[in-house]
Amino acid sequence: MTAPLPHALAQTGGIPPLPPEIGSVMIFNEIVLPLLGMAMGGFVLWGAYRIVTRLLERHRLGAGEAELDGVRSGLEQLKAQSGLVEDLTLRLNEVEERLDFAERLLTREREQTRLKPGEG
Repeated sequence: MTAPLPHALAQTGGIPPLPPEIGSVMIFNEIVLPLLGMAMGGFVLWGAYRIVTRLLERHRLGAGEAELDGVRSGLEQLKAQSGLVEDLTLRLNEVEERLDFAERLLTREREQTRLKPGEG
């Protein structure tokens, strides 16, 4: 003789309930945003690496003033890119806040439609 099924399994005919779906918002917040941040950081670090290696190579070879001017201009470009990355990071944070707000509104709306007054 078999033992009786727990209440949750008895309602589904012996099939365990499925786990909740992973929402696209969760995927965006927990996967896409960190990957974008790491990519931007890698972009800046790669530029810094290239500039430093050029500086070291020219120093080792005894670089002239003209070559140093080229390095200085490259450094200025890197600083400009760094400013761009900072601006993009701020914008990305704003988008994340807006997304969180929209998610809260959607959750609240779903709860209100699920539990209408007088029904539950």
